[in-house]
Amino acid sequence: MFFRIQYLNHIKISIRNTGLLLFALGLQSFVIQAQFEDFNPSPYTVESTYLKLKEAYPEVNYPKLRLNSTVEVKRNLHYGSTGPVSKTLDLYLPTTKNTPPLILLIHGGGWVSGSKANLEDLAVGLVNKGFAVANMEYAKSTEAPYPASVVDIKNALAFIDRSAATFGYNGAQKVLLGCSAGAQLASLVALSSGSKKFGETDKADVKVQGLINVDGILSFTHPESEEGVYAAYWLGGFQETHQAVWEEASPLNYVGKDTPPTFFINSAQPRFHAGRDDMITLMRAFDIPFQVHTFEASPHSFWLLSPWFEPTVELIHQFVTTLFHDKTATD
Repeated sequence: MFFRIQYLNHIKISIRNTGLLLFALGLQSFVIQAQFEDFNPSPYTVESTYLKLKEAYPEVNYPKLRLNSTVEVKRNLHYGSTGPVSKTLDLYLPTTKNTPPLILLIHGGGWVSGSKANLEDLAVGLVNKGFAVANMEYAKSTEAPYPASVVDIKNALAFIDRSAATFGYNGAQKVLLGCSAGAQLASLVALSSGSKKFGETDKADVKVQGLINVDGILSFTHPESEEGVYAAYWLGGFQETHQAVWEEASPLNYVGKDTPPTFFINSAQPRFHAGRDDMITLMRAFDIPFQVHTFEASPHSFWLLSPWFEPTVELIHQFVTTLFHDKTATD
């Protein structure tokens, strides 16, 4: 052990030496593999979140709402996922006189956990407001590494575009909404529209007209970012050895004139805002509308539980309704 410590100290001192640098990188690779072998993420569910938060936030509770009797739900529709397991989405369809906009929900879970069940309450809350809602699953990092989940979301959007006439929503009024890791994914998909690097084709319209980022980072490499093993597991390695991939997966690097109007809904936890203010600066330069709402003294995953769930639904309702000029039926 003494020899190993001394040797590592020597590496730090003599790191410019090529041979020692290669040794250090090899040692780093060994450490990374060891970390991945020990990587055992906890399940991420509404219940696990409630149990985790209830001591620090005594007021926390499950949302209390019912699906309107006029709503039709189409469950487990296969949208054409790319991973080894075929993935599905659920469609929530309101009864309205108008053709409603559609909101596609992307759940969180550190790219490795979570499920569409986490956002079922949010889907119910939004369809009761008159929106069509799609709630999807995608390939997690244990099933397929980056960028499989990105391609899945683009395929889901293509399915949604092709199915608009069949199910009666407005395919030209699509909003992408993601939470936590799902917000990073949603932002990357929305901002990279038109890019061929994620398997996008010209057969269907995967462009969205609005983006709602609920407590998701905008950059893996930003000084404010604190992403570690969860991101590394998804991206195939840590930033030190996979810098280009970490940059490629950062939505902030795709902001441009075609970036859709964006609503940032945030907790009071700064680490989940990484890159947000930089994105806002760029959006201002391109004259792209944006809004920001921060729930004071709130935890991450606030959107899953009361007392934050209800105002989150109302904020989303206001943003989407305004975005599409009040063409949406409300309850």
